[in-house]
Amino acid sequence: LIDNRFTGRDRVAFLERLVVADLKNLPPGEAKLSVITNDRGGIIDDTMLTNKGDWFYVVVNAGRTDADLAHFRQQLQEFKGDVDLQVIDKSLLALQGLHLEKKSRLTFLRSSSRKSPPGIYVGRSQ
Repeated sequence: LIDNRFTGRDRVAFLERLVVADLKNLPPGEAKLSVITNDRGGIIDDTMLTNKGDWFYVVVNAGRTDADLAHFRQQLQEFKGDVDLQVIDKSLLALQGLHLEKKSRLTFLRSSSRKSPPGIYVGRSQ
């Protein structure tokens, strides 16, 4: 997964043009699963958006990075407002699935864990 940071006075208005989510009313520290849409409302990709207060953290799938970033950049050129995109130079690994823990040899942290290793955040935004 690839991390992106959207900043600027009009970041919410811009992102709400691209996804089907009410970001204006999303409290700081909260995240929303949504989809990125094209101009006709068709789905380009899914995404996770987190309100970080004065910026939005937006995660896209690594396999669709080029297409998603091209779409973001095209929309930025057409948008008449104050918004900036920064691709964050790190990756996020998401392990998902109903039976992943049972079928895997990995040790999983639970969101209720009080002592996660440094730099590991389970079920919360940092």
